[in-house]
Amino acid sequence: MQNKSHISNNEIDLTELFKTIWDGKVKVFLITLVIVSITMGFTYKRSNLFELELTVRASQKQEFVHFTIMNHFFKLDPKKTPQLDVNRNSMFARFLENLMTYDALISTLKKNKAIKEEISQMSITEQEQVLYNYAQNLTISDAKSGEVGDKETFFIDLQFIWHDINEGKEILDQTFKLVSINMRQSIFTELDNLVKIKKKIEDNIDREEIEYLNKQWSIANDLGITDYVDSFIIPSSPYYLRGSKAIKNEIKIIEESKFIKYENIKNEFILLKKRNFDFVDLNILSLTTTPLKLSIKLILGLSILAGLAIGIFYVIILNLNQSIKAKKKKLTN
Repeated sequence: MQNKSHISNNEIDLTELFKTIWDGKVKVFLITLVIVSITMGFTYKRSNLFELELTVRASQKQEFVHFTIMNHFFKLDPKKTPQLDVNRNSMFARFLENLMTYDALISTLKKNKAIKEEISQMSITEQEQVLYNYAQNLTISDAKSGEVGDKETFFIDLQFIWHDINEGKEILDQTFKLVSINMRQSIFTELDNLVKIKKKIEDNIDREEIEYLNKQWSIANDLGITDYVDSFIIPSSPYYLRGSKAIKNEIKIIEESKFIKYENIKNEFILLKKRNFDFVDLNILSLTTTPLKLSIKLILGLSILAGLAIGIFYVIILNLNQSIKAKKKKLTN
């Protein structure tokens, strides 16, 4: 008897469930229609997209040979001064880092006519989000090593998804140029600041040394020790025994060598700023394009199934909620 009752209840429940769904068929249909429309609209946009791919390599070593003097200058006393080594590997890594912050790409996208119109009525926050979403169409692979001719180099594969091939190429080209301009400005600003820091550190060291030598000169002068006292010099001998003349010359050498060294660095810095550098090896003309193909039938079928499932779930929940409210109302009455 209990089994028959249980089966009967199940049949009633299933009958009520199908009745609920049938009664809400219009809602199910409308929800499915909305989901299919949104999905197919998005799919249509994606179906007109292209993947633009480009290989970006580290520049050849000779590209940065003119930075040799500056690099050597900072390596003379690495413990006491900050470092900046301008070479093909460091510049390759720096270019990719600057590129993937998306700052240059977003600046380029802001000038795009269609995007400007799209975001013109949005708030600043909404504009930033839309621009960032567009910027995420740019991706890069992990860095790899390989050979170009007989020379080993590092490279990455860059992908950019866009709806217009020529416009996509122009956006990438402008972005690469902007990254290079920003890098050039930041590197020379950094070099200039590091030279000033190094000079300040060395000035303090030289000042202390000159102050010490002046004291020793004063002692030697007061004692009448003009020349080097060879017979009295041992490793632990007082410095003033070298004589006032030698000490004065030593002070002069420190002052003059410092001026000459920084004058040479200043001239080298001016020459560097006049040169052009390719921070990476890339050629926008070698860019390849691939249409993004989507299975329209599969997407349509999945969107219909998703719409039906969401619509049925919505109708059941709505009916359940209405039943609970009706029961509560009946109890209160």
